[in-house]
Amino acid sequence: MRTNETNFTRLQTENETLRQHIGVLEQRIAQLQPFVDNTDDLLFQIDASGRLLYANASARRLLGIVPNNGGDVSVFAHLSLEEAEHIQQTLTHTVVQHQQHATLEVQMGDTHGEMQTMLWQMTLCYAVEGQLDHLNCICRDMTQQKQHDAERRMFQALIEHSTDFIGFASLEGRPIFLNRAGRRLMEMTDEEDISNRPVIDHLVPADQTFAQETILPTVMQKGCWQGEVRFRTFQSGTEIPVLWNIFLLPAYETGGAPVVATVTRDLTEQKRQEAALHKAQRSLDQAVDTVLWGTMDGRITYANEAASKDLGYSRDELLTMTITDLDFNKTTEQLGAILEMIREQQVVRFETVHLRKDGSTFPVEVTVYYLTFDGEEFLHAFVRDITARKQAEAEQAALQQQIIDAQREALRELSTPMIPISDEVVIMPLIGTIDSSRAQQVMETLLEGVAQHRATLAILDITGVSMVDTQVAQVFIQAAQAVKLLGAQVMITGIQPQIAQTLVQLGIDLNGMLTRSSLQSGIAAALRQPQVGKEHHAAMR
Repeated sequence: MRTNETNFTRLQTENETLRQHIGVLEQRIAQLQPFVDNTDDLLFQIDASGRLLYANASARRLLGIVPNNGGDVSVFAHLSLEEAEHIQQTLTHTVVQHQQHATLEVQMGDTHGEMQTMLWQMTLCYAVEGQLDHLNCICRDMTQQKQHDAERRMFQALIEHSTDFIGFASLEGRPIFLNRAGRRLMEMTDEEDISNRPVIDHLVPADQTFAQETILPTVMQKGCWQGEVRFRTFQSGTEIPVLWNIFLLPAYETGGAPVVATVTRDLTEQKRQEAALHKAQRSLDQAVDTVLWGTMDGRITYANEAASKDLGYSRDELLTMTITDLDFNKTTEQLGAILEMIREQQVVRFETVHLRKDGSTFPVEVTVYYLTFDGEEFLHAFVRDITARKQAEAEQAALQQQIIDAQREALRELSTPMIPISDEVVIMPLIGTIDSSRAQQVMETLLEGVAQHRATLAILDITGVSMVDTQVAQVFIQAAQAVKLLGAQVMITGIQPQIAQTLVQLGIDLNGMLTRSSLQSGIAAALRQPQVGKEHHAAMR
């Protein structure tokens, strides 16, 4: 009996102790419950089939269930078929290995059907028999973290693929990061440790003092500095002009220690282009010809020194003028038409006359090019003073005309030669084709020769003439009549058979003119002038 009382007392004591422990546990659970319910992570318990046994507030919101009403809810219903099969395969593998923990990413839909990336951290609880009894799951929404990771990778790729030198360094000047473009610029490999290359060593010695005394203190005081300096490559020592944009990133922006950052641009190509542009500018400014730039409405936007010299205006005055103020020959309408032609043909060359400030004019040759820059249209004109050329052309034309006149006179004398064979007889041998112009020349030369030599007989030898038409024959007849008025007579020699036939067919009357078959017989007859005269008078009767 006494033993039973002892046991009962012991049981009461143990029971009281258990009640106290339960009270402490309930108190601790009550204290932890707000943290469990208010955490953003999803905490839930499911059985092996996925049926929900417990869910905190965040899990209930995602699954769309009310408190104490989750017994009929399957967590797998909020997963796609592929995701559910993936979890089942993971659980099967974990159970086979008799492991207690498994972690995987799952695409899980909320009550609105929107999919979210969740990180499932599962603790597997087994029954005494070794079978899976239930799972305790902590799920964290990874959607924003995934977005942040994607943004970070995007910005990292942006930095790595940038053509500018981008780097970070500690406040003491020790490099922390340098992108690919920076490594290439400084002749460093991708594997080379950049921390051994202090920022100050990137500059040429002449710029290092300025950087230490001015640039870096300015960055620390004002937060940034930008200007041109010269870098020096680590391998070849080549000097590189750069635009150094260096600035301070405070701790609240980096999430850690403050750093000095830089976005540095290689100015080598820009400097080369600027030098080329400067040379081109000097070439234009010092060109001997006038060079003008203008807009399509004719406004002058650039004029070189030659333009000022040739036109008498200052360069500032020219920039207030238009093309119409310079062109003496062209009206506004004509210049408008030329501008349209330039737009269509891209390049046009023409001659005109320019007007100087003093009112004098001078001839010019203008070559105009049509150009576009950034969608704007421009005219680029080269203007050459051609006064000397025009004078030379005029002198050359006058000289050429003199030569032509002399040649014409020589040809005239050669084509209608007048040869005296005695004091009273002259011969004019004709060769080639005789047209109306040459026939008229024959008449003029014949009359002048008869009068000049006071001849009484003029022999026209047409042995070398291939054809005579009516008009030419009439000229011969008129020539004979005109010579007769001068007191002389005409003898035609060397008439070819085909010409004789043509004259007969044309009905040409050669009465009043002496004829001989050949020049030889004609000369022989001429030397017997009295006999010829008798024949002539007989023919006249």
